[in-house]
Amino acid sequence: MPISKEGVRKVNLQTIKNAERFIVFNEAVQKEALENGRNALFGLNGTEVDYIVAMECFNVVRYDAMDELEAELLYYQGRMYDCGYGVIKDYRKAYDCLSDAAYEGNAKAEYALGYLYYGGNHVEQDKAKAKECFEKAVKNGCVEAKEGLAHIAYYDDTDYETATFRISD
Repeated sequence: MPISKEGVRKVNLQTIKNAERFIVFNEAVQKEALENGRNALFGLNGTEVDYIVAMECFNVVRYDAMDELEAELLYYQGRMYDCGYGVIKDYRKAYDCLSDAAYEGNAKAEYALGYLYYGGNHVEQDKAKAKECFEKAVKNGCVEAKEGLAHIAYYDDTDYETATFRISD
């Protein structure tokens, strides 16, 4: 049975209150906040989409020791700023969050940056940099980035054989 929006809000607010009790945030509490934020952002695990609750949960996670957890958080925040989910669109913040996450090796952030550079969205268009981002994303496990590489091979390099290979790979 899906959890009501009010139920999700209560669970997430309790997570925030639990996290505020610690001076040094416990990693388990941070992971719980990230998971609750992801659920609220995408409407996963029976929750309703609530962008405000998602950002509240994401704000619980600390940035002082960058690791995989914070890189994932920055990716989600970057996407929220890029699309205006629960926040005012802010392309500078979106780029900053995504590039910080990508720098830490987050494959989804590399993929998103690749499309920003390819299309010249919020940044100066740079197809070579886009290709580099897609390649890093694939190397770090983002299979969707193969689509970006295939797109570049097909439309920019007119290398149809490589494009077909990448799509079927």
